[in-house]
Amino acid sequence: MNGKKKYLIPILFACLIAGQIGVTYAEDISHLEVSTKNIYLSAGRRSNVTIQLLNAGSYDLTEIDFQLVSATPGLSVVQNVQKVFNKIVSEKSVAYDATLYVDQNLVMGSYTLTLQGSYLRQGRSITLSVPVTVVVTNAFLPMVKLTVSPSTINAGEKSTVGVKVENIADSDLVNVDLTVASSSPLLSIENQLNFNVSELRAGESASFDVQVKALESTPIGAYSIAASVYYSDVDGNRYRQSASLPLETIILKSPIITVTNLNQAPVHPGDQFEITLKVACSGAAVYNARATLTLDQRGLLSPVSGTTAAVGDLAPGEDASIRFGLLLDGAAPAGQLPITVTVKYIDSKGAQGTATEVVTIPVEEIVDFGLMQDATVTAEKGETTTFEADLLLVGTGRVEFTKIEVQPEGPIVSVSGSTEYIGAVDPDSPVPFTLKFAVANDTANGANTLKLKVSYLDNRNAPQSQTISVRLNVVDPVTTVPTQAGDGGIWGWLKRIFGLQ
Repeated sequence: MNGKKKYLIPILFACLIAGQIGVTYAEDISHLEVSTKNIYLSAGRRSNVTIQLLNAGSYDLTEIDFQLVSATPGLSVVQNVQKVFNKIVSEKSVAYDATLYVDQNLVMGSYTLTLQGSYLRQGRSITLSVPVTVVVTNAFLPMVKLTVSPSTINAGEKSTVGVKVENIADSDLVNVDLTVASSSPLLSIENQLNFNVSELRAGESASFDVQVKALESTPIGAYSIAASVYYSDVDGNRYRQSASLPLETIILKSPIITVTNLNQAPVHPGDQFEITLKVACSGAAVYNARATLTLDQRGLLSPVSGTTAAVGDLAPGEDASIRFGLLLDGAAPAGQLPITVTVKYIDSKGAQGTATEVVTIPVEEIVDFGLMQDATVTAEKGETTTFEADLLLVGTGRVEFTKIEVQPEGPIVSVSGSTEYIGAVDPDSPVPFTLKFAVANDTANGANTLKLKVSYLDNRNAPQSQTISVRLNVVDPVTTVPTQAGDGGIWGWLKRIFGLQ
């Protein structure tokens, strides 16, 4: 010390060196000066601030140990917080870069960090505390845009909404992480809370399905879910953006139950059949649903199985199939036979609900055409053959506009007279008809089939047809031998008797 009192005399000067601000401190005869470069920072990014230590004294400095400390929230030293040098020779300097991270929410302005350190000079330990000033000159510009669609959900239901993350920056983003959370105790997130996409190019977007459950007691109004997205730019800077995504709850929908008959084919009197019904739900969910079948009032239907079936729980858009076995009376007339289906259920409020639907069973008459008697037709090849028979209807009702015709299949050829219009036909009332047809010359001899098509209108005036098959025997045409002149009279008779002709 040499009896001299030491003072720490700060000397602050500002100089424009390549647009930077410099700060210098001295102790006694100035032997250590601290200056900084690259002090202008941008919010949301990492930046390097250069710290330079100059030994302006006449003696070497040893065991130099410095720490850069920030007391400002949002302004952090993330690299080279502490720096150690073994020696700084007289009139020489050393420099190093300390990496600072400026939070994206830090407002523009001037901030101060503290450089604390110690060193040895002539065997004496000296401590030093130097303020380091930095300036945030660029505010953070958001790089992503968060939206939600649809923005309405139903109270008492689980709804799926899409959270869209869009890159609105000019550069690509990587390691994009989305986190969602409920902002209200009345709303809950039912599926995962975290989503990720490895890369999001400039101008592109990614959507994530979030399932939001609103309690049934949720009042109608505006709510929100909190979304935070983390991402990195091409330089490795990590960013975070938060948004409150608006949601609106609307009134809880009421359940709508519909019943559809899946059996399209008609039934006939005397049939035992199974009816399949589809119970569909829309609007809101139902629970513990049961379906009961009420048969027709005329007693034409009889159950061959239970008339109550369990449907179970149905969410909106779901359906279930149930089956009932029935027997139709043999005297049932043709037409539409209505039956009633009653579905009882419990809604989301715990109240009992009932839905009633009427479904119809199409009943069709028994119609069976045939011939009065079985017949075998013999036809000569290349010749026109006339076929006569009686058409017989075995059934439960009258048919209209009946027509019978020869089917030109295989060796059978249609000719004039191959079709005959009969008109109305009553059951058990034979109707005679006459049809003509020909057999192709190249047909092989022997058994074949002649097909007759019967067309008519049923009880619903819908066109119907049946085919009647008739046994056909194809033979060669018969050759007629002409009688020679002069063989008449008694001599011709004698020649024929003795086989001389």
